[in-house]
Amino acid sequence: MTTTFAVSIAEHRASLLARASRILEDVVALDATVSAWLCFSPEQVSQALDELPGAIREPYRMHVLDRADDATIAARIGIPMELVSTRLVRARRELRARLLGDTMP
Repeated sequence: MTTTFAVSIAEHRASLLARASRILEDVVALDATVSAWLCFSPEQVSQALDELPGAIREPYRMHVLDRADDATIAARIGIPMELVSTRLVRARRELRARLLGDTMP
């Protein structure tokens, strides 16, 4: 294995970890049982995000990973700003359900 390849793998892993951390920080912010979230790997978090329906996944990605505000997200995907907030709530709820098996309303 070349050094360049090993560095590339390490950088990819660090990127996955940073992405998963931002997602978990956002979802956990609403949850007092933080310890339940510590068992998820970056790959599990990324997979859960990738499995969300596109209508809620893309606004959520923009919000958490790109750190875009609601107005920017609304402009990028062409929906009303109020709908962005609704989709973010739905994405958080769905991520919780996929990762924890929660059935929060």
